[in-house]
Amino acid sequence: MKNLNINQMMLLYCFGCPNLEFTTKRLRYVAALATDFEVKKCIFNLSKYINQDGVAEGYDQMYFDIKDFFSSDDDPTGAFVLTPMRWGDDFAA
Repeated sequence: MKNLNINQMMLLYCFGCPNLEFTTKRLRYVAALATDFEVKKCIFNLSKYINQDGVAEGYDQMYFDIKDFFSSDDDPTGAFVLTPMRWGDDFAA
């Protein structure tokens, strides 16, 4: 989780699940549907990143940490506020 920016964590929060295989498939479907090339590249690179050795073994714990990070238990006004996404070269291929 330490190498992910807030936009990547929001993607995993919205499209992820504890099963790494299903999350990878879902992220690749989302990347296929994206119209902007930079967004498509970042989402695809995120799916490759979570499948790397070292990250894949701890993915389920990382997923639950992200779920806790965005949970509305601490903040009564809502879980999180969507901000305009700025896509960069976070996981350049």
